[in-house]
Amino acid sequence: MSKRLKSFSLVGGLIVLAVLLAFNGCSNNAPMEPNLPQSADLSRLVPLGEPLESHQSVFDEAVVKADDGGVIDIEREDHLHQFVVGAGAIDEDTQITVESYRDKIGSKEVVVFDFGPDGLVFKPAANLKFEIAELNARALSAKLFYFDPDLKEWVCQGSSAVKDGVAEFPIYHFCKYAISD
Repeated sequence: MSKRLKSFSLVGGLIVLAVLLAFNGCSNNAPMEPNLPQSADLSRLVPLGEPLESHQSVFDEAVVKADDGGVIDIEREDHLHQFVVGAGAIDEDTQITVESYRDKIGSKEVVVFDFGPDGLVFKPAANLKFEIAELNARALSAKLFYFDPDLKEWVCQGSSAVKDGVAEFPIYHFCKYAISD
C-alpha cells in the first residue's frame, strides 16, 4: 500500500471517529460505557420540572483536590449518598456542586442529581453511591439515567445491583442524572 493511501486511510479514520464522538450522548462529553445494559423504562419522557413540593431540594458542595480526590456526602431525608472522586480523576482542583431532589418522571418516583460544573470529565470515572432505601428499601437493583438536552429525553446509562443497601454507578462526566428503583 502506498504512503499516500495509508495517510488518507488514517486521516479518514480519525475524521469518522471525531464525528462519532461529537454526536454521542448528553452535552459534548457523554458517559461512554459500551457494556452497560440499556433500558427504555424512563426514556423519551419530558424534562423534569420543579422538585416535588413535599421534598425539598438539597444543595451540597466541596472543593475536590486533583491530586487527592475526595468524597462529597449528600445527606437527604435521613439517607446518605456519596459522590467519590479518585485521586487524579480530574485535572485541577475543582469546586463541585450537587443539587438533589425527588421528582416523578411519568409515574415513577426518582431522585435527581444535578452536578456542577456542567460537563466536568472524570478519568477514571467517579462513583455515585446511592442508598436505595430513599426510594425502595426492598429493591434489588437501581437504574441510572442521564438527561440528553439535544434529544430532550432521559437515556439509561446502566443499572446496578444493590449490595448492603447501596447501588453504585460510574459517573464519567457531569450532567443531570436520575436514579430509579
